Amino acid sequence: MTVIIGRGRLGQACAQYFKKARVLSRSQCDITTMASINTALDPRDRLIINTAAYTAVDDCEKNQKDAYAINALGPLHLARWCHKNQASLIHISTDYVFDGKKETPYTESDPPNPINYYGYSKLIGEQQVISACDSAYIFRIQWLFGPTSAGRPDDFVVKIRDLATKKSELTVINDQVGSPSYSLDIASALYSLFGDQISLEHGLYHLRASGYASWYSLACASIQLPPGYPVRITPVSSAAYPQPAQRPLNSRLSTAKLDPIIRLRHWQAALAAYLLPAGSV
Repeated sequence: MTVIIGRGRLGQACAQYFKKARVLSRSQCDITTMASINTALDPRDRLIINTAAYTAVDDCEKNQKDAYAINALGPLHLARWCHKNQASLIHISTDYVFDGKKETPYTESDPPNPINYYGYSKLIGEQQVISACDSAYIFRIQWLFGPTSAGRPDDFVVKIRDLATKKSELTVINDQVGSPSYSLDIASALYSLFGDQISLEHGLYHLRASGYASWYSLACASIQLPPGYPVRITPVSSAAYPQPAQRPLNSRLSTAKLDPIIRLRHWQAALAAYLLPAGSV
């Protein structure tokens, strides 16, 4: 049996592909406590997909205890459970484990150096998983957008389009670069790799959409798709938009390790699939 832990954007996307999986919310499986995991999981479960995370980057700076419990200790508990029960673990991590100072895309072998507490807690989670479970897979993903079932989507794309209906001018950061990735594409890739049988070596992988963008270019692409929005977007630097948590400027991830096996479509094609009616792309 496959178990998906977390009912957020990626957890819900995975549930659309792993149709026979059990999907557990935090109230059903609180990964911060071993007791909850032992109650929620069955020793016969063979694949655990951990999408649970504290992802509010700025809030992590203020709530470090909670961020550490969910992003670092939680993965350790799951890794120990999987090791004990001979199950495989898919753990989702982030590009924010890097400081963004490198001039080329980051590979899996590049040394992490997080510059905010969210990235730090996720890095500790990676290290805990690797040390505690020899049948684990870690996938670093980034800049996730996509639907949710609980209320209106709240990703960057939807927020920009909402703001575009209310304002004539917007300013968006242009010096942070990464790969906007569609949650359904990430989920589809995971299903291709693990849905029927596991044919991938254990280890660390980068998984993201093809192509790179800044938040500014993503915003521009978002408002250009139908129905279109007559709003002017001005690019600004990160320095002009201070936030509690520092962000890496270069979040480009190399997928050379995974490319021979699977590649995701370009982020612009994924964006159109997300925003346009079915059958129009």
